[in-house]
Amino acid sequence: MNQNVSPRRPRAFLSTLTTNHLHLRNPWVVSFFAFSYPGFGNLMHHRHGKALILILWEVFINHQAKVNLGIMYSMQGHFEKAKQVLDTRWLILYLGIYMFAIWDSYRSTIDLNKLYLLADREDVTVPPVNVLFTSSASHSSHFCWQLRSRHANPRHAMVVVSAFYLLFYLL
Repeated sequence: MNQNVSPRRPRAFLSTLTTNHLHLRNPWVVSFFAFSYPGFGNLMHHRHGKALILILWEVFINHQAKVNLGIMYSMQGHFEKAKQVLDTRWLILYLGIYMFAIWDSYRSTIDLNKLYLLADREDVTVPPVNVLFTSSASHSSHFCWQLRSRHANPRHAMVVVSAFYLLFYLL
């Protein structure tokens, strides 16, 4: 491969804050993580913003539908009480979130596997990253440069910005 030509499909995105590396994953394993809890499949793909939204959305809907209370009553054998406690409108939305999380994780795994195979055919090397800083001022300026760089991952910038919004909202 000609080293002067930039690769069409990078094998990894490296920065001081995150490392996203493409590698082959079994889509069924990622779907199982999404089935165990919505958002965990996206955490496996380092999509932290979408994972946080799915996790918080699941907690909110779980609370509104009173799913855990219904599970507790059904495990104790009080099936009529469990039926009375569950809110069916929220429960239908709860099932929709589960199905979306599983489908999205499976589809994303298939897409990332295809990107990995294409990058592997190009025999792309992982680019080096410089993580040495002399002061906090140079660290913040390097971080801002990384967000503006043409090699920066746009999802990375979105996750950082949404994390700051969430932090200021919670404070």
